[in-house]
Amino acid sequence: MTVLGVGGLLPIYLVARVGVSTFLMGALLTINPICQVVFMYVLGRVSDIMGRKPLIVGGAFGSGLYAAVLSMATVPTSIVGRVAVVAIGFLLLAGGFSALMTGTIAFIGDIAPEERESELIGFRQTARGLGGAIGPSVLGAIATVMSYSVAFAVGSLLSFVAAAIVAYHLIESHPSAELDASQRFGNSRDKRMETHIVTQAAAQQTGDDGCPPPSVRHQTARGRVGSRLGL
Repeated sequence: MTVLGVGGLLPIYLVARVGVSTFLMGALLTINPICQVVFMYVLGRVSDIMGRKPLIVGGAFGSGLYAAVLSMATVPTSIVGRVAVVAIGFLLLAGGFSALMTGTIAFIGDIAPEERESELIGFRQTARGLGGAIGPSVLGAIATVMSYSVAFAVGSLLSFVAAAIVAYHLIESHPSAELDASQRFGNSRDKRMETHIVTQAAAQQTGDDGCPPPSVRHQTARGRVGSRLGL
């Protein structure tokens, strides 16, 4: 809702309030998709190393920062300074959206039963479409009645609240990320013993490459997270 809601205000905001030309506005708007080409790939790899939850939380938080930064685009007195602020905002958008996209899709792939993967991905797209329908209308009304700054502040607040909810409630679904975390931070004997037991259990069903097959690696995560979601 924040990304699409703020995005609906940008053509008017950038030209009428920030003071850029229509050509420069078009050039600025290309920053987001161009950077996503790189961020999507890089963050996909990061998701496999660090897990899904950090990307989802970071993506939501980055979306809030994007709206907050754009609200400050009128603060610099020179057009160069304003363009720089807008460019930073779009870089944050590209990073935040890419993290959120790769994290959520991978999360669904981890926890969804095979017969429901398409259904849950479709549900995600439905929720995104609902945000695209409501966001521009709500933030546009706020910008009209109050100001663009207030509209952007509301959008930022929504994203920050979403990030906090995800950080508190979401369970990490990527087993290797949990194992890496326990190896980094679990210095107690109990942690080491737990890791040893998990490793021995997985070793009984290893594939040709010496690693547990994907179905085995994700079975525990699917059961744990799926039970919370009723899957």
